[in-house]
Amino acid sequence: FPKPASISLDGEVILVQITATAGSKYYAGWSDSAALLFNGAGTLYNPFDLDSLEAPMTAAGYPPFWVANKNAEVDTATTGVSSWVVFIVGDPKGPLYFATRHGAATTSGGGSIPAGTFKVKISD
Repeated sequence: FPKPASISLDGEVILVQITATAGSKYYAGWSDSAALLFNGAGTLYNPFDLDSLEAPMTAAGYPPFWVANKNAEVDTATTGVSSWVVFIVGDPKGPLYFATRHGAATTSGGGSIPAGTFKVKISD
């Protein structure tokens, strides 16, 4: 995504399209703060929140997650709006991996869910 000339950023703007979909086994919300991006060298990039990118992204047809989902996480048992998570990547040379993380939790039935990070390769 082309960064506006008025913004000074240390890296390339990378947008990842996501839709948070409710599952049937576990119940928890999802927010873009749970998203991660890794490059091939293992460098971690957290989601980047920059208000000045909101208008150009939306105008170009890339609504940021927090705008498309009304400034909220996707609630339990619902599906979010397809939208974009923003990362500023210093070295975008591939491969790139998108990941999401969740904390440990206890289920309503007394079971437990261990913390975890799930990643998928998104570019070579």
